[in-house]
Amino acid sequence: PDRLYGRLHEQNRLMTRRFMREPVGPANVRFDLSAMAAPHLPYLRNRAGRIQLGDELVSDWRARSSGGVVQLRALIDVYFGEASRIVDDPRWAFPWGDPLPKAAYVYDEEAEARRKAGGREVHRLLDGLVARAGGSVRTVIGPRSHPHRGGGCRMGDDPSTSVCDSFGRTHDHQNLFVAGAPLLVTGGCTNTTLTLCALALRSGERIAREIGADAPLAPTTGLL
Repeated sequence: PDRLYGRLHEQNRLMTRRFMREPVGPANVRFDLSAMAAPHLPYLRNRAGRIQLGDELVSDWRARSSGGVVQLRALIDVYFGEASRIVDDPRWAFPWGDPLPKAAYVYDEEAEARRKAGGREVHRLLDGLVARAGGSVRTVIGPRSHPHRGGGCRMGDDPSTSVCDSFGRTHDHQNLFVAGAPLLVTGGCTNTTLTLCALALRSGERIAREIGADAPLAPTTGLL
């Protein structure tokens, strides 16, 4: 139901969010399934440049959407194991020569089983949708890297397993704060924009309050 600004994230597609369980096996699979027709959007002006409203707009939209290509996409919710790391990517570098970071994801046994079970369930559903619509599969794109970047400076109470506390303050440097996606402890299949905004605002309020009080920064504990 969320709508952000400037067409940065308008949901011009149908999306489902469900918990799925395979008929056999303990894997509890969560995924997002979306169907998006491209690029059939309603046009306020017709091809001649005249403004069209109401029934005229809907009729034009339907005429352009009667056929075409539909993108079916599924994002499976998995969790990366503790062996995952941020490493140097030898293929790319900053202009100053420093290597760019790359996420090296490693799945533990349970997450790998969930990922495979999710793949089977998603393929079954997508094949069924295509068959019922009388269509055909034109292109298949295999698994990709995680689309919602996060991690690298994960939050936590224990300095041995985390970099920052829940406000983004690093454990080993009191006056250093990290805000945004690096704080996330794992990735999910849903967009993280609003969560990242909330975390950044929360960190900003804490910093402003402590600086405004002209008091020394003290360690904080507690997770969201």
